[in-house]
Amino acid sequence: MPPTVLLTVSRIALLALAYFVLARLGLLLAIPPGYATAIWVPSGLAIAGLLLWGYPVVLGVFLGSFSVNSIIGDAFSASDPNAFLLPACIGLGAALQAMCGKWLIERFCSPPWTFINLRQPLMLIALGGPLACILSASMGSGSLWAFGVLESEAVFDSWTTWWLGDSLGVIVFSPLLLLWQEKHEFASLNRKLKISIPLLLVFAAVCYLYVDGKREVETQIREELEEKAFFTNAYLQEQIAQKRTLVNATIGLFNASNKVTKEEFFTFFAALQENMPGLQALSWAPRIRREDIPTFLAEVKKEGYSDFKLRELSSGDLVPITSRDVYQPILHVTPQEAHKRAQGFDLLSETTRKTAVDNALRTGKLAAAGPLILVQTKDSTERAYLLIQPVGGDDNQDVVSAVLRLDSLLEPFDRLGRGNHFGFELAEIRSGQVLVHSNSGASSDFHNRSNMPFFDQTWRLDLWMPDAAVAEAMNERLWPILFGGFCIIGSLALLIITSTGAQASAAAMIEQKTQELEQERSFLETLIDHLPLILYVKDAKTRQYIRSNR
Repeated sequence: MPPTVLLTVSRIALLALAYFVLARLGLLLAIPPGYATAIWVPSGLAIAGLLLWGYPVVLGVFLGSFSVNSIIGDAFSASDPNAFLLPACIGLGAALQAMCGKWLIERFCSPPWTFINLRQPLMLIALGGPLACILSASMGSGSLWAFGVLESEAVFDSWTTWWLGDSLGVIVFSPLLLLWQEKHEFASLNRKLKISIPLLLVFAAVCYLYVDGKREVETQIREELEEKAFFTNAYLQEQIAQKRTLVNATIGLFNASNKVTKEEFFTFFAALQENMPGLQALSWAPRIRREDIPTFLAEVKKEGYSDFKLRELSSGDLVPITSRDVYQPILHVTPQEAHKRAQGFDLLSETTRKTAVDNALRTGKLAAAGPLILVQTKDSTERAYLLIQPVGGDDNQDVVSAVLRLDSLLEPFDRLGRGNHFGFELAEIRSGQVLVHSNSGASSDFHNRSNMPFFDQTWRLDLWMPDAAVAEAMNERLWPILFGGFCIIGSLALLIITSTGAQASAAAMIEQKTQELEQERSFLETLIDHLPLILYVKDAKTRQYIRSNR
């Protein structure tokens, strides 16, 4: 391999490695979804590398960017080769940005990179920074949106963060890298330190303020998630307590009377409704043996239920019951008009309801069946829970049930979903069934999971803030820091570089004049020494002889 080719390959590998390492460090400051960061040192490295080593090393920029973004998107662990398309697009944007920056800068200035006058640092900072960095920010954010990683409302926040981060990297590190490799007399060690130390100190201060502000926003988001999860659980427990009160009051009615008539049951429910306007349905289901069915049906007709029939659920329809040892038909149900279809339905004919009835009778405590489709709501997909409580007493296997519609429990979740600021999923742990899921974006790192007791079941609430909302909250808090740091560092870089350049230029001019005077002095002394006359030189003030040519 020719030495020039070997040198170019070595430079490409070195640039790719340095880009990758600095990128991994920069991503510690990234905002969701993790591709854009507010301080991006590799952008300054890329432009400086191309200005020093030429266009061929742009491959190192592409490889470094491609590698680090492949890790972010887990492309190496994916079985689909298309997973590498997004990192490739982002890497291409970084490479084009470096090439464009080099092309623009070299239109107006050229090496050596001594930054003696204002033109050289100004062109480097302005053209290589804010102008050229539009390319990578646009191509990167656009690719994230096109591949579905970034939601439309988060594109602008991602673009501004990306652009500012790249610009800061160019403003701070491109001049320093170019200056430190110069061996010119105007790039002395003293001047390099005078420029580097203040810039790096201000850059470190901006980084500290950014990290502190980012940490503060993260803490606020997590606290807000915990608060919303707490109040959501409190609302659910309030609903549970209300239903428990209703069922317990109904149990008290049956325990106080040997037989509760239809009129007594309806009157009791009407009284409860005055104090609990949110009540939806209440029913009583006695336990009937097969041989007792004729007697039971006769008593039901005496109660005034002339069209009462025993039915069970089959393929979504109510059909006559099949032969079993025992039945648990709903007899009294109110409000009757809205729930008349449920009357006569055998709770033991359907697995979910039967399991809840058995659990309630076995434990003597309230059990929940669901979520399920109520038989009284024909042609409806509305889901609800049936809360079942045994009446109690010796050999009494009658049960009281109350309807708790799932929609009535979702009021706090509806509020959470408004504005797409929060996403949530509510699931029943035992069955794994998802009860409700928001459309507010995929889960993010800002996630809260809590378990909520629901009678004899346990619900799991996953609450998160989508990446778009997190980015918006962070940019709102961090934008003043970043923009202020951008302006301060840019102005400081120009001020320090030009002032030290002027000092170096003046010092060089003084040194040159001093050398010229020294040469003239040496010439005059040589001339005097070779004169044929004896010449004495006397100090005009002290009147003492200070030199003689003999």
